Amino acid sequence: IAGCVTISYPTVFQEILQAAGDNSLELKKAINYFQNKGNFLELSSLYFLLENIEGHHYFEFGLFDAQNNQIEWHIEDYASYQKAKAAMDSLENQYGKLHWDKAKKIEDVQAISSQYLINNVELAYQAWKNKPWAQQFPYQSFQEYILPYRVNNEPIGNWRQFFLKEYQDLPQKLENPEDMIEAATYINEKLKSWVKFDSKYYLHPTDQSFMQMLRSGKGRCEDMSTFAIYAMRANGICVAADYTPYWADSNNNHVWNALITLDGKTIPFMGCEVNPGEYELAHKVAKVYRKSFRKQQQNLAFQQNNAGRIPPWLGSKFSRDVTPFYTKVNDIVVKLDTLKYPQPENSRFLFLAVFNNGAWRPIDWAKIEQNSAEFSDMGLEIMYLPCYYNRKVIPAGPPFILQKNGKQYVLDGKKAKNLSITFTAVDKAKFTSPSDSLYFEGEEGKYELFFWHKKWISLGKKTTTGQALHFSNIPANRIYRLTKTNDIGNERIFSFKNEKQIWW
Repeated sequence: IAGCVTISYPTVFQEILQAAGDNSLELKKAINYFQNKGNFLELSSLYFLLENIEGHHYFEFGLFDAQNNQIEWHIEDYASYQKAKAAMDSLENQYGKLHWDKAKKIEDVQAISSQYLINNVELAYQAWKNKPWAQQFPYQSFQEYILPYRVNNEPIGNWRQFFLKEYQDLPQKLENPEDMIEAATYINEKLKSWVKFDSKYYLHPTDQSFMQMLRSGKGRCEDMSTFAIYAMRANGICVAADYTPYWADSNNNHVWNALITLDGKTIPFMGCEVNPGEYELAHKVAKVYRKSFRKQQQNLAFQQNNAGRIPPWLGSKFSRDVTPFYTKVNDIVVKLDTLKYPQPENSRFLFLAVFNNGAWRPIDWAKIEQNSAEFSDMGLEIMYLPCYYNRKVIPAGPPFILQKNGKQYVLDGKKAKNLSITFTAVDKAKFTSPSDSLYFEGEEGKYELFFWHKKWISLGKKTTTGQALHFSNIPANRIYRLTKTNDIGNERIFSFKNEKQIWW
């Protein structure tokens, strides 16, 4: 393989050394080491890491009050989400509203040591060359899925040495030592007893380190995914972290793992929980992205230098779109009517948003050219809202359903008569008359029905102690949401088709 690889020296290496500041000597030590060693693939691997190191970092977060005084609070001190949340609430009663903020930023280029870089390259190369399932994979796969020393913005750790030793006799335990899927399954099966999901880590503001996960044995899905990547990359298994920023038909987001096969296919699994070949996503996805150590020059972060115009989750320089591996997709063109939806000044990009946690969340972007924007590989049978973004979502058109056939069905209220709807539960509605005897199966309380026309517009409030909730004179061919007082954000939006309620 070595004879087929052209070594690429960094064209911007002086810029990297300048960014490293006082740490530039450490980078030079690592380069000199591999130049003297004479292994060109290892030297090329070091250059790959250094060419892409800028932008990789770790944040130390702190809990602060309104006067920016730091308040002591550690997630490890609490046995459950409920206890951790109660402790946080108690602190807020004492100090007022608290918030997490970045206390310190540690840039890899300014902190990483030469010895860490050397160890990482040599151990990764050793696993790739010596593990029987890894030897058949090309150098590019090694670069992308085995070599990187970090996954997210977690503190750097010495996980390679640990897991290489932990599974040093793994080939002897497999029926087929050349089968990467069998190797990954064996490791993941063992990891199930190492780290388990714990919702209290939703209150933890950043990614856990390798040692933190070893000590706690708990984490959120992102922690579990990262822990599995550590164990598998250390043993020459091509694996990545894939994620959807926002589910398309449910609230929240998700991160899981992807096993990359020799022919480039993706086999999803959930690190520390569900093995390759047994895992299915729980909800619909509009977009799936893959975390990468390599800079992705096509990303929005390289096209837009105004951070206020980049929505959360779309500002990464290190992710790429892999949606077609997970769902049926279609390219679509969204045409803009700037008379009805004026285009904000200096808005060069259009976004598509899905509804999640009570708000529209941008999930993809495209350049605006001649009053239209073309989006690639969008998930089907999903409700989207075209929008601009300038620190908040600004509607750019009516919402539409991207149908199974790839066509857009627009919900703009045109050519539709008004409706009467009765709710028998928060998630159950039907066409009916006020005289029908129906009962509300949800919780008693005050509810409010909204429909969307450039914003959420109230159709009135109703209080129930068990009776069905009836609303009349409702604009048709729209999307709707029914909220309960003090529980706003958990509800899902819905529409109607042929008198049938459809949830999004």
